Amino acid sequence: MGRIERADSEGIDKQSKKIEKGRRALSRNRVPLIIGGIISTAVLILIAMLMQSDDNDAEVVNMDSQEFKDLREQARIDHSGKRYEQAIIKLKGALKMRPQNSEVWNDLGATYYALGLEFAGSTWPSWERDLTANTISEGNLELETALREVESGYLVFICTHEMAKQIEQNAKKKGSHVSNKHWSNQSKKVNILVGRTKEFFLKARDSYVAAIDIKPAYDAPYQNLGALYIKIGQLDVGKDNLEKAYKLDPRNDELRMYLRQFKSKEFVTTSKVLTLDEKSD
Repeated sequence: MGRIERADSEGIDKQSKKIEKGRRALSRNRVPLIIGGIISTAVLILIAMLMQSDDNDAEVVNMDSQEFKDLREQARIDHSGKRYEQAIIKLKGALKMRPQNSEVWNDLGATYYALGLEFAGSTWPSWERDLTANTISEGNLELETALREVESGYLVFICTHEMAKQIEQNAKKKGSHVSNKHWSNQSKKVNILVGRTKEFFLKARDSYVAAIDIKPAYDAPYQNLGALYIKIGQLDVGKDNLEKAYKLDPRNDELRMYLRQFKSKEFVTTSKVLTLDEKSD
């Protein structure tokens, strides 16, 4: 009986050890499976998150892209309706999304230019006088009268070299933008921008320059910058920019006409600027 009991006891011990060994082995086999399951789940969650993130990013880009297009289209409509200040707001909004977009910078320049002309009124130049037969004192009085009468616009004085220097200094003291051009051996042509026309023309100039800096092979801002300079009497600088535009687009018949006028000395000073309605990339 005792041996049987001992045998039974040994058998039970052996069986218990086998069960425990099997349990440990089973536990060891499960550990990798559990960890693997966690890793797989984590990877799936991460992939799902990345996919969702990519989808969200794509949606944002698409939304921005559509908003960008909408702003440009609304700006075009506003420009066409001569609501220039509203167009400028929308173009600035588009530039916040795409600050390196040269086409929008060009459009902004064209809109500033149009707004500057609007503030100048229907007469261009706003004030024009030949003062070559006048004294310097009379020339200064004429400048004061012009600045008082013309709130915003473009003033032109043809005067002696000495008078031109005085008028230029006095005009700059009043906050005007001044350029001059050799007119004859005895005279100069003094070009003066005043008021909001000055403000918006200078902003137009800077916008065109920004477009050129971003995309030097883009012809429109060269043409527009040239047209602006010609409009304010800086013919040489204007011609240089028109020639640059023509080199970039030799099929431009309008530029060919302008450049022929320069050569034949029959240049039309009421030059044209490309607007959002005429050229939009």
